[in-house]
Amino acid sequence: MQLILALDANALSSPIPMSLWGLKDLLTLMLSFNSFNGSLPLQVGQMVALTQLNLSGNHFFGNIPSTLGQVKDLSTLSLWNNRFQGAIPESLGKLKGLEMLDLSSNNLSGNIPKSLEELESSVYFNVSFNPLEGEIPSGGRFIYFTAGSFTSNKALCRPPRLQVNPYSSDSHHHSRTTKSILLRFVLPPVAYVVLMVAFILLLIYQRRQRIIPNGGALPLANQRRISYLELMGVSGLFIKEHFRMDKVFGLNFFCHISYALQIMQCNSYLAEYGLDGVVSTKIDVYSFGIMLMETFTRRKPTDDLFDGGISFTSWVEASLPWFNDEHRG
Repeated sequence: MQLILALDANALSSPIPMSLWGLKDLLTLMLSFNSFNGSLPLQVGQMVALTQLNLSGNHFFGNIPSTLGQVKDLSTLSLWNNRFQGAIPESLGKLKGLEMLDLSSNNLSGNIPKSLEELESSVYFNVSFNPLEGEIPSGGRFIYFTAGSFTSNKALCRPPRLQVNPYSSDSHHHSRTTKSILLRFVLPPVAYVVLMVAFILLLIYQRRQRIIPNGGALPLANQRRISYLELMGVSGLFIKEHFRMDKVFGLNFFCHISYALQIMQCNSYLAEYGLDGVVSTKIDVYSFGIMLMETFTRRKPTDDLFDGGISFTSWVEASLPWFNDEHRG
């Protein structure tokens, strides 16, 4: 029966209880991505059965206990992104079965111990983003490690094949804080703003759909525009052959603008066509005729002249006695 304690990615804080380090039969201890703090006691060396220890992404500080070298079966030791300081213990070189050692993003100083060349099973090794200095070991598994394992340190001396960037306190700080800033402060507001904008645009779209039903208006690109010259050319068509007067229905007319229109009969007022709620081409023709009469007479149906019971069309009829006599004849 394997004993595993996994409490990763919770909001746990405070130092680790001392009683935890006395669990001698525990095989796996996973406490990463919490807010644990304090230092690791020497009693961690009592967990002799431990094979995996992951304390990454916490706030542990102080020195890495040298007693970790007593945990002979340890295959994974991950302490990255904490606040450990001081030197890397020489005793870690005794962990012959250690396959993964991650000490990156801490405040470790001094040299990389030569004893770590004895890590015969090591596959992953990372001490980047620390103020380490001195010569990088060149024996053992170190011949297989790449520059990424040592980048952003203070003053490491390395073989030519390892292009290690010098240590930068700014990049060190950036590495440790960027992830938490993005997850806690940047992504939630951005996601909220995007959702709100999408919701508002959807409301505007639905509101416009209700105000202007589909097919209620022709696209502007499909409507024929009439130029000023065409409109002025229409005036030549309003001669006696194109007019007739009717006492019942008023003025009737037809005109041609590039193509023939039907001869439409219009009542004296637009309201008479709109009383029953029916819209037809007659309304458009009548409106165009009123517009032409307003243009040529410089009068409007709403002028004070027509308050005495005289309609706009009757006034036009009276202004054309020659046309009226011909109509009666």
